[in-house]
Amino acid sequence: MEMAKKFLILKTIIKLMESSKSLHTKTAHVTLLIALPCEGGKGRKMREISGLSKMLEPGYYLNMFEVILLSDEAEFMTIERSQYPSLEELRKEVEFVNKKVYLYAPVKSSKVFGYGKDMDWLSSKGFEKEIVKFVKEPRLTGRLILDGVIEKANKYGYHPIEEREKGRPILFNKNEYEETSDGNVRVYRSYDIRVVFLKDVTSNKLKFYLIVDLRHLLRDKNSGKPLNFREIVCQYGSETLKEIRVIQKDLIRIGERQFKANLEASRQRLLEDIVPFVRKIGRFILPCGTEAVIGETPCRVVVVI
Repeated sequence: MEMAKKFLILKTIIKLMESSKSLHTKTAHVTLLIALPCEGGKGRKMREISGLSKMLEPGYYLNMFEVILLSDEAEFMTIERSQYPSLEELRKEVEFVNKKVYLYAPVKSSKVFGYGKDMDWLSSKGFEKEIVKFVKEPRLTGRLILDGVIEKANKYGYHPIEEREKGRPILFNKNEYEETSDGNVRVYRSYDIRVVFLKDVTSNKLKFYLIVDLRHLLRDKNSGKPLNFREIVCQYGSETLKEIRVIQKDLIRIGERQFKANLEASRQRLLEDIVPFVRKIGRFILPCGTEAVIGETPCRVVVVI
């Protein structure tokens, strides 16, 4: 496939941000990374990631990665939504009998979909088997991708936490943190993930993308209590806050108690934090049994004037 076919037209991105088809939010926040040309017309050299030195060509990039499904369809258990207006009781029963079953009713869909290793158990609840094409149920497919990513991330110590933004999962690793020099605050690196689906303007086909935002969760070292900037300044002083902002890549230390804004913060977060996380996920299995692969190169935007 030609590289140009992997690019997203800027108009599409603007439309996405105005009226997103994101699964978990009406407005999809994406980070725009601008790679400027350097001498010789080549792109800015990316930092080494996983031992590989890459070149990022000049252009606009997003913290959005294409997800490729290795099959067009899968088998599900389905039933009319009217039979289960609420899934709460059924989910409780699934948990009680200790079955590996997922239940999902996409917005605007007339059906409830069941999937997972023990999905045949749902036949006792009136569900029937049905072959479903992923592009025909994009919201279901997005949910499958999200569940698959979360399950793969679990293997690396990342788990969803209770702190959620508009229903989106935030993956958190309790062992992945940096600590301020005064020993008072821990800065945890976490990832806010969601899935969007867009129609490719060159092929006219529906494609799925994983958007990954870097989040830094601040915790008191001793109590584990969440902290905000105001609380940190009040309890530990402004120097501790500045050190936290260095860890977050917002500031650069240029001398003793001297700092300046980091103008390459977005680039560094994408290439040093987000891309390595996406590479860890790499190839994974959806809960319905289908294999999927996340492209490790962030999506590039072609500006059409």
